[in-house]
Amino acid sequence: MMIRKKKKGMRKQMKKRICKIMLLLGMLVFCVGCGKNGDVSSQEKEYAAENEESADLENTNSTDGETENDELAVDETEKGKLKDGEDKSDEDENNEEKDIEIENEKEERIVLDAPTYIDASFVEMLRDLLQKENEEINKVLQSKVCDKVVTDVELENYAVNPDVAECKERMDSANGGMFLLIDGDNDGYDDLFAWIYDGGSMGNSHRVFLQGQKDGSFKKTYENEGITQELCFVEYDHKNYLIETSFDYNKKCSDGFILSCYEKGELYEKAYINKVAASYVPEIAFVEDGYDKLAKSTAELGKKGFIKEDSYYFEWLVLEGSGEEIVATPEELKDEVSTKTVFCSDLNNDGQTEWYSKYIFYPSSMSTIVYLEDKLFFSDKQEKDMLLYHYDLEYDGIPLMYWVEHVEEEDRQIVCLLCYKGLSKNMVYGYLIEEENVFKVMEIDYEGKEKIVSEIYTKDINL
Repeated sequence: MMIRKKKKGMRKQMKKRICKIMLLLGMLVFCVGCGKNGDVSSQEKEYAAENEESADLENTNSTDGETENDELAVDETEKGKLKDGEDKSDEDENNEEKDIEIENEKEERIVLDAPTYIDASFVEMLRDLLQKENEEINKVLQSKVCDKVVTDVELENYAVNPDVAECKERMDSANGGMFLLIDGDNDGYDDLFAWIYDGGSMGNSHRVFLQGQKDGSFKKTYENEGITQELCFVEYDHKNYLIETSFDYNKKCSDGFILSCYEKGELYEKAYINKVAASYVPEIAFVEDGYDKLAKSTAELGKKGFIKEDSYYFEWLVLEGSGEEIVATPEELKDEVSTKTVFCSDLNNDGQTEWYSKYIFYPSSMSTIVYLEDKLFFSDKQEKDMLLYHYDLEYDGIPLMYWVEHVEEEDRQIVCLLCYKGLSKNMVYGYLIEEENVFKVMEIDYEGKEKIVSEIYTKDINL
């Protein structure tokens, strides 16, 4: 999913903008495109290479202040936490203090479920609308668009105002954007709303509210930044609101709306209306004889998903299986892995121990998605590879994590691979690896039960 990048002099019409919102919402199922087998493997290799390039770009060209390392490494596996991928070897105490501060902030975070300035019936309408077909969503929202895209010629007249001229200069020097003419704060005077796409790998953009004054001039009264796909103003019950598409940044899938209410030239309230997976229904799609017990326990494991509810640090339910062990990084591997701990197991059932690191790559780039990164070292600790590609595992979706389970009935180690597809589908595959031979022994599919949630943020309370 790509943010619209408007160049200078290019202005879209309202109908095209709202149709694009619908297109983005139509990609709720899965917008990064997953194939099967070799296609997915080659795609993941492309993502890995792309992320390496993206990391270099982010360190040199990004205007968004991204961190230099996007990995969330397994530094506190005993707590089931995936931490930011920074080297903590000399900063453990400082990071622990930061963790405490973050947890305290989380406890103090207030989320309202009822709006004050936004019409509550509008929020409910959007909640219902998210469950409709794209054609109906398009029809309803199209009829409510109420802003006007300012043309280049018209903008020259407005740019005599210093605040407007500043926004135009920023827009011209950035990667594009647009001006909207609208009574955005519902005070009877037309305002200008500037949307400035800043560029940079993260995809940030700024929104500037230029309040219309009684004398016909404009004054900058509010500015914020965000990462959304499309925006426009819509009218509901004689009041104008800014509506934007929101999306899951990790998976690059659109997942709902962001609705904003302006008063007196400032943002007074914001509502997030999103589609999420509330729970999962597991189905044992395939299991070989002898692995029924593993399949049943794995199916139960993922009923609530594989990320703990309300987890700030993406706490995974499964990091370490019964067939593997967490150990301190061997001296020979300290230059090869960034984490303080590695895993070890006879994962290919050849009687010798393998060492490996595994962590989740969380993107800070519009061109990448969340996925698994790992390094595999064999008994001599010299040969290194990614487990997924070394054994050419067969799977569908995007890999996120694997763990190793010991099956006593067969006295074998089974590699369990978790993949995701879209917002609300997970799969776990079980592989028996014997030296270089791979046999798939189970597949568990988890279909998400979707629900619509809304969160309200209000000025002077939690905004």
